[in-house]
Amino acid sequence: MIAETLKESSAHPLADLAMTSAALQALEDEALMPEERYNLAAALVHRLTAEIVQAERANIPRGQIADALAPARAVHRTSPFIRHCQDWPRGYAGDFEMIGWLLAPRVQARPDTVGHALERLALHCPPAQQHRNKVEYQARLVTRTIRDRPSEPRILSIGCGGAQDLIAGLAEIHRPVHLVLNDLDPAATRHASSSLAASGRRIRLMTENALVAGRRLAREREQFDLILAGGLIDYLDDRTVVRLLRLLSALISENGRLYFSNMAPGNPYRAWMDYLFEWRLIERDEDSLTGLLAESGIVTDRVRIRREGTGLACLVEVRTAT
Repeated sequence: MIAETLKESSAHPLADLAMTSAALQALEDEALMPEERYNLAAALVHRLTAEIVQAERANIPRGQIADALAPARAVHRTSPFIRHCQDWPRGYAGDFEMIGWLLAPRVQARPDTVGHALERLALHCPPAQQHRNKVEYQARLVTRTIRDRPSEPRILSIGCGGAQDLIAGLAEIHRPVHLVLNDLDPAATRHASSSLAASGRRIRLMTENALVAGRRLAREREQFDLILAGGLIDYLDDRTVVRLLRLLSALISENGRLYFSNMAPGNPYRAWMDYLFEWRLIERDEDSLTGLLAESGIVTDRVRIRREGTGLACLVEVRTAT
């Protein structure tokens, strides 16, 4: 069945989707070597992703596409990682537990199964790698900020999650640091705080909406040498992004820096993530981000936007005047 599916296609996108979806589920019962099962699963995922895009372009309703994908969705759930994404047990997408899983990618699905193949593909595909690239870059920003500041550095992390960037960036630092950690999820701020607790570190937790935290800090006239907003912007509409950037830009100290990232259009795994993981991001390119920054009142000649290594995400840095 698998070989035939990879060769055949029908005249209707939904029929193609249903055929490929069933083939992925049927792969579980094929007598195959593990690497062969992985390669066939990957091929079917790529075909399925292309067929989802074709169905979208044909204006087929989302519900009908989801119905055709039911067999594929069922076999995806045999991966603990993908099941977590489908269910989002903490009540929101991109939770700190899932990001921690991406950053330490250990396949937990049962070996020599389609679920194992799918989890391996998910944890090592370019969208997963861009997360690791971003956190590594953010960690370098943390280390550089601390080393460049003669007095106690002040760092604000908005939507901090598990604060893996701070943990990595502070690993070799043994001097006083003032950290303000914000996240809407109390389990995230507790986890981050306990992981970062060390002598000489002052930690303030703000377990609340990012806009509420930003307004509170503005009233307190706080200033920070580094403000990290990570991938929070991926989940916010344009109006909310502008409001947040206005607040955060006013909190940057002299010679300080604001950093955030945003998934860019052109992610070839977008449809797979959307329909099989229930993981939807708001994508923006450099022009869109420049427009939002300008609308936020940020002088764009103090802005640097570049792509991380996979090319899938924009990294945005805003500097105050030197």
